[in-house]
This record gives sequence, C-alpha cells and structure tokens, in this order.
Amino acid sequence: NPRVHSLLRWCGVSTEIDEFSLLKALRFVRDSDIQDLGLVSEIYRRLYNSGFNPDEEKIFLVPGKGFVSKSQCVWRPFKSELLRRCCQLEVLQDHYSRFGADVRTALCTSWIRECPETSAKALCESLIMAIECARVDSTRHLPGKPSIPPQEAAAKLFPASKAAIEDLV
Repeated sequence: NPRVHSLLRWCGVSTEIDEFSLLKALRFVRDSDIQDLGLVSEIYRRLYNSGFNPDEEKIFLVPGKGFVSKSQCVWRPFKSELLRRCCQLEVLQDHYSRFGADVRTALCTSWIRECPETSAKALCESLIMAIECARVDSTRHLPGKPSIPPQEAAAKLFPASKAAIEDLV
C-alpha cells in the first residue's frame, strides 16, 4: 500500500533494503549493544552483495568486546603461538566462519586483512609485546589474553620472529 510506505518513510522507517538501511540497522545494533552474530552476519552478507566497502567505522562485532573497525581485526590469527598471544588484533574466523561463504568472503577477502603476517605493523607491534613479555621483570600482557611467563616468551621469541619475517617477505 503506497500510503503505508509513505507514512513509514515520513516516520523515518526504511521501506527498502539498501546500503543506507542496512548501515542504519547495523548502527542501531551497535548503539543498542546487541551481541547477535547471526543478525550482524546477515547484515554483512547483504552489505557485501550490495557492493559496500567499509571505512574505519566500528562496524565489526567481536563477542564480548563490542564493535571494532576493520584495522583492528583480521580473519585468522598468526601461525606462531607466541605472536597469537601477543597480537592486539581481533580474530574473526572463530566467530563468523559458521555463517557461510558470503560472510567469509566479505570479511576475509574484501573488508579486512586475511592474516596478520601480511602486515608489517601488526608484526612489529606483536614482536614488541613479545619482547616486553620476555623481560625478566615484565608484568605486561594484553587484556583478555593470558600472561606469558618471561622464560617462555624469551625462548619462543627468535623462532617466532624469524617465521613471521619469512612470511612477510
């Protein structure tokens, strides 16, 4: 009914599913602190299919941590266990891989970096954290991640650094 659609538009309700209405819905989910991966995955899938390309707005849901920007996340973690524990980037693979190929394609190949090994910045930041953890008097660790004993960090630092640099080159 055209009158109903007209009334809904007048009230600010989207009557068509387009990029603008999908982003509006995603922002509502974010601002309302809704942590529904299924819902945001469907929005991501539809945004991807509409040709959307995100900027640095915080639109990626990380369960328990809220929404982050694309520069704050990767699809899969470092191969090195030490660098995984020292990396500040949020890994989305464990949360979103169950939602199908369209969501994986949108997140992993189009919107965010697939792995941290391809980022010199992520590599350097993770290595700096590993070096900090390797110091005997260190009490540093990332929030939400287990602390790394200095002896363990020191023992794994060189092999992790070598492997990560080889992946980068």
